[in-house]
Amino acid sequence: MKGAPSAVELAAAVREGRATAERSVRGALDRIDALNPRLNAFVQVFADRAIDDARAIDARVQAGERVGPLTGVPVAVKDNLCLAHGRTTCASRMLEAYESPFTATAVQRLIDAGAIVVGKTNLDEFAMGSSCEFSVFGPTRNPWDESRVPGGSSGGSAAAVAAGIVPLALGSDTGGSIRQPAGFCGVVGMKPTYGRISRWGLVAFASSLDQVGPLGRTVGDCALALSVMAGHDPLDATSCTRPPEDFAGRIGEPVRPLRIGVPRQARGGQPRGGGCRAGRGGGRARRARRGDCRGRSAPCRARRRGVLHRRRSGGEFQPRPLRRGALRASGRGARERGPRRPLPAFAHRGLRRGGPSAHPARHARPLQRLPGQVLPHRAQGEAADQG
Repeated sequence: MKGAPSAVELAAAVREGRATAERSVRGALDRIDALNPRLNAFVQVFADRAIDDARAIDARVQAGERVGPLTGVPVAVKDNLCLAHGRTTCASRMLEAYESPFTATAVQRLIDAGAIVVGKTNLDEFAMGSSCEFSVFGPTRNPWDESRVPGGSSGGSAAAVAAGIVPLALGSDTGGSIRQPAGFCGVVGMKPTYGRISRWGLVAFASSLDQVGPLGRTVGDCALALSVMAGHDPLDATSCTRPPEDFAGRIGEPVRPLRIGVPRQARGGQPRGGGCRAGRGGGRARRARRGDCRGRSAPCRARRRGVLHRRRSGGEFQPRPLRRGALRASGRGARERGPRRPLPAFAHRGLRRGGPSAHPARHARPLQRLPGQVLPHRAQGEAADQG
């Protein structure tokens, strides 16, 4: 990857006539032929179509037509994003012959901006993995050390960028599937805010968490790709209605007014004297120049809401005491049902107010609706009542 131009530099060279789209695409295809047998980053390659698209872009540039910000940039697309040509397999045998009748909105916007799709990249089957080993096409190797994994599930896209095959690739992120392989492969990966980029054409894993995002060699590459793909899509009801922004043009802006909070739990415990490395020692000068970085403790939401937790004790799941467990439920058959259980937090609030929630027996009922594994005394109590 050393010495290879970024997507921003390559697009500028093609627009200014210092390079051609066909040459950049042929270079990417040559690198696929040389490296993919070892890395297994690509599962499909569209060589002929990519060269035809590159020639069409070069003709537009020579004719003086206005071209997009990603003109002539070869890109790779994760194989859970639909394309109107080729196959969309999600690295699964179940979809090995599936051909999508349409192109995903995020991919189409890259194409409209002048990018050229050279192939589709490997992933964990249906994006359900974190190592890119569980694919019907076989595992993908990390370009820095082929004995190691590239991360996942967007491991093929991350490996393609890290190996210098393409300067930009698309992945999808549900719980880290862009960010984790980007870290494993030493490239820039970004999961945009939910709704920034349309999910239309992305094969769903968890629709309320899935997001399409870029992987690039530089922050500028990812910012440019985000600027191109972001914006409302009438085909995706969850897409953001805010107008597109020029994220690439804002890279040089100072971040001094911003405050960055780093959870202490993210570093395996509470550190001494601060929340993160940037907030201690030599980070003071950096913090003064760029922004405020402080440690923050992130409380468990479930505990705060009085949810029953379970922990393993003696080989069986036992109910974890609630946060405010001094008051206990009572009612008919409570003695036969076994040990009494503490009330949830909302019951205590009702008791303090003296409202309709003040009757303890009323709150024994919602607890009894939990599975018998959590409250094993329920089945015993019912048997005792029936007897």
